[in-house]
Amino acid sequence: MTRSIYFPESELDIIGLRGSAGAWNFHTGKEKQVIITTSTQKAEEWKRNLVCFNPALRVMCFPVLPGTPYVPIPLHEKTILERKRAIQAMLTGDWDVVISLPQVFFETYPVKQKLLTTRIALEVGTVIDPECLVKSFIQLGYSRVDMVSAPGEFAKRGAVLDVFPPLRDYPVRLEFFDDELEEIRTFDPESQRSVQMLKEFTLTPHDVWQVSRDEIQFFAKKGAETWNHSPSRQHFLKHLQNLQETGSFQGYQHWTPFLFEETQHFLDFPGGSFRLILDNSSEIESMLSNYSGQIETQELEARQAKRIYAQSNVLFNLSDFPRLAIPEGCRLVTLNNRLEDKKKSLSLICTVNRNPTGKQLFQQVETYLQKSAHTRVLIVFHSAALKKRFIQYYDQIEATELTGFDELPDDNGVYLLEGHLTSGFEWTDRRLILLSDRELWPEHRVQSTQTMSRTWFNSEAMDMKVGDLIVHEDYGIGRFDGLGEVKAGPYTYEMVTLTYKDNAKLHVSLSQIGKIERLSSEAGTPNLDSLGGTRWIRTKEKVKKALEDMADRLIQLYAVRSQVQLDPCSEDDVLQTQFEEVFEYHPTPDQIRATMEIKSDLASGKPMDRLLVGDVGFGKTEVAMRMMFKLVNEGKQVAFLCPTTVLAFQHYMTCKERFEGFPVHVGFLSRLSSKKERDRVLMELKDGVCDMVIGTHRLLSADLVFKSLGGLVIDEEQRFGVRHKERIKEMKKDIHVLAMSATPIPRTLNMALTGIRDISIIKTPPRNRLAIATTVSQFDWAYIKNAISFELSRGGQVYFIHNKIETMPDLKETLQELMPHLEIGMAHGKMAPRELEDIMLQFIQNKMDVLVATTLVENGVDVPNANTMIINRADKFGLSQLYQLRGRIGRSDRAAYAYLLVPRRRQLTERARRRLEAIEEFSDLGSGFRLAAMDLEIRGAGNLLGASQSGHIQAVGYSLYMRMLREASRKLQGKRFYEEVNPVFNLKTGASIPKTYIEDASQRLAVYKTITGSLKKGELDNLKERIGDCYGKLPEKVESLFKENEVRIGLIPHKVLSVDREGSQLHVRFHQKADVDLNRLTSIVQSISGAELRQTGVLVLPITSRNVALETLQNFFHELES
Repeated sequence: MTRSIYFPESELDIIGLRGSAGAWNFHTGKEKQVIITTSTQKAEEWKRNLVCFNPALRVMCFPVLPGTPYVPIPLHEKTILERKRAIQAMLTGDWDVVISLPQVFFETYPVKQKLLTTRIALEVGTVIDPECLVKSFIQLGYSRVDMVSAPGEFAKRGAVLDVFPPLRDYPVRLEFFDDELEEIRTFDPESQRSVQMLKEFTLTPHDVWQVSRDEIQFFAKKGAETWNHSPSRQHFLKHLQNLQETGSFQGYQHWTPFLFEETQHFLDFPGGSFRLILDNSSEIESMLSNYSGQIETQELEARQAKRIYAQSNVLFNLSDFPRLAIPEGCRLVTLNNRLEDKKKSLSLICTVNRNPTGKQLFQQVETYLQKSAHTRVLIVFHSAALKKRFIQYYDQIEATELTGFDELPDDNGVYLLEGHLTSGFEWTDRRLILLSDRELWPEHRVQSTQTMSRTWFNSEAMDMKVGDLIVHEDYGIGRFDGLGEVKAGPYTYEMVTLTYKDNAKLHVSLSQIGKIERLSSEAGTPNLDSLGGTRWIRTKEKVKKALEDMADRLIQLYAVRSQVQLDPCSEDDVLQTQFEEVFEYHPTPDQIRATMEIKSDLASGKPMDRLLVGDVGFGKTEVAMRMMFKLVNEGKQVAFLCPTTVLAFQHYMTCKERFEGFPVHVGFLSRLSSKKERDRVLMELKDGVCDMVIGTHRLLSADLVFKSLGGLVIDEEQRFGVRHKERIKEMKKDIHVLAMSATPIPRTLNMALTGIRDISIIKTPPRNRLAIATTVSQFDWAYIKNAISFELSRGGQVYFIHNKIETMPDLKETLQELMPHLEIGMAHGKMAPRELEDIMLQFIQNKMDVLVATTLVENGVDVPNANTMIINRADKFGLSQLYQLRGRIGRSDRAAYAYLLVPRRRQLTERARRRLEAIEEFSDLGSGFRLAAMDLEIRGAGNLLGASQSGHIQAVGYSLYMRMLREASRKLQGKRFYEEVNPVFNLKTGASIPKTYIEDASQRLAVYKTITGSLKKGELDNLKERIGDCYGKLPEKVESLFKENEVRIGLIPHKVLSVDREGSQLHVRFHQKADVDLNRLTSIVQSISGAELRQTGVLVLPITSRNVALETLQNFFHELES
């Protein structure tokens, strides 16, 4: 039977603090405060409101450990960072308010002294073995990667060690000379360039605390006493082995009393006097009692399953359990919504009505403004633009602008200031009505600056694995068999080994690595080409002909549209500027550029036909709405066409909210509209009353008549059928068209289609987008229940992917029995379209907790509130599909979790096991998922260019296809095609990248490809600096490699194909289209003893030794240019 958890009697009980009134009451900062509230969302609101009222307050949230000791959930990197930051602040006293959830009372931690001593102090000149540091980094919980880009990672490259501590803005680079630490510097994880030199540096554990040898010994001792003579012994020994090998086991943070002889509780951290505020204490006590009951149930299940277990008072170190003690110096204050028999209560406070619309909104605002005669009305705006808009609209109101809450006077009236407030309140006793702009205008989601990403070292060469299919530009499809060594004279060189048909081997110089690319997995398993065969030549010719035909059709279509004349749109007026300024967030650079490109099209006098590409949540709709508003402002109507009712409804709600308060009438047409509504919208479109209509293919009906249609926005055009596409083509002839696609389209395709198709690409992700914590685990209902409960506790929703339709009802029924309180929906492809759309709409509108669905959601709509995905039988999915499924979550700044469930490993095939290993290895946006993303871009290119072109892309490889497309388009536009000829050097001078300098073969490949692919000297110089910064001082062989490539770049204008050293001669081969003055070339050759220009077109230059090869080349071509 579950025991009720309760607290000591509070010193003060406050009744009726609603909205942001609690934060207002406790924002002064005169006393340190710990606030316990009931959900992650409420914790975030407390933090935002406190900082709004008092920007000087040091406020932080402390996330609780997800899961339980018996069914732990992996910690997200964001959770680790926030927990560590809060505890570090409390240890040093650098805090004012910490906010957490009730479960924090069941957590235990090492004592303060232990937390302060677990760290490594380093300074310039320290003598220490770098390999010892590597072991220490692992013991402190850091993960080894190729390149550091996120907190908790470290990397070793020769004499360089990089590490990213969680509490630092930048990672730290340590450069050694033997065992002496020569330099300490911070660096930018995006560019990998150094930022600042440091004299010293202290590294703390990645997590709040980490297990050392002492803790392992204590766990062995206490664990033996507890479980050695019980059925749990084997499970205990397995955990002990994991601790000894890796320093952790899953969920070890829950078992602190078994790792440390002394422990403390969360409330022991503040020390001294502080105020403990329980926000809704009755609900908090209920949550704790339920959690305690869950622990007791799981403890019993653990005993039965022969896993480690412990009684709650031991596990949580609670001597007075179930009474929760509070430390000396802690003043307990409880907040409740109903009157209880407590010492004192405050008067009831009314909250403000949220999200009114239309007339209701303005009536409510007018009501509050009228009260300003006898109270203070304070309105908080998140931006100056919104405040300006309010002043212009209510110009008859005398309002005083403030710069801070501390300026608020006692006099009645209307006051305005800027700040970020979640909600307001009305507090009669204090003569105060506080309004946030979210009570005047609806909310929008954050779109802001670009997040950190891996950049220059991101080459697909890094991701090439032995056994991968590749395409060589000259020889066709082969298999990558790794790097081999070939001896030439006194030097040993690394070569790429490729295998072709009949096991024929091809050794490719690393100077030619640019000619090799990994074949997309979309291509399936094509046959290998034969070395010396003709199939590859025929394939290239076939693709070239198809490309020319496609480019010709596109150019003809473009020419027809270019003959149509439209009235050009005028410059932005005041209304357009206001509309763009009131956007709640700063537009990203890509959004700004796309908007400018669209406005340029609208002002050209020609019909626009532009494709706008960007992932879901990247801000395409905001760009489209700016275009739509501009056209409406010019007296035109706009149609917004969507492939499904669900998408149409979501766009309708977004547009309706965004255009609120502006003279724009938005209509909606779909099966969700009643006949009366449909008839009304049709009439309003015909009469010109309706400025904008959003709907499905109903917009393509013949009975739909516009008074003055000027623009068409199409979402996911490729998802419409042939008949609908023909109707769209008819509509396109004399109006502006903006097509939007969430399928990724690479920028290289945009470049290839320059002049025959206009594309704007939004690749800037939303601000604070986090990597998705991805875990592979065996199917376990207790684990699933914990994962769902954790997501629901923070107000979120869950996708449960189950790809077997016939067993889906059974799974839903079991889940419902396990968690009766859940609202569970089911979605699959065999449902009637209307039924499926209804289910999806309910999920979007947050009327459902869990959606059990097949993979049909992989191309779904945006549900930012869904941030947990459980994928059953993940071993049945490919990497690309898992990547796309996983992309449904993590679309906000909230930590997202993907749980990949599999049967027991012994039931898996060898192929499935290897795939799972790849998923585990690359779960955090790593190279495996980068490959999947690359495959999706290739698929996106196929979607845009047509199904037939997808096959051609797969046949010749993406890079070669794009070059051929550029050539075809320029040829058909009558432009001369200047093919990029990148000379290949084979001088046998020993220029190379030693293994001792860059140990990892994948990284060496990537660096070779980047160096040999550089086409400008500036690029090469910049790259040289970066590599020296990232890997340490350049060895002589690498210096020679850069010198060689500097000369190579100088030969690009001369269209030199290759330079080979044959003994004491250099053989220079030119491209057949090389623009060379033959008379001048012949004259120079005749003036050099031993030089000749052979009939085959090969230029032969004599050299006295390999050391003068580069100088000879430079001198010859310098004279040729003069």
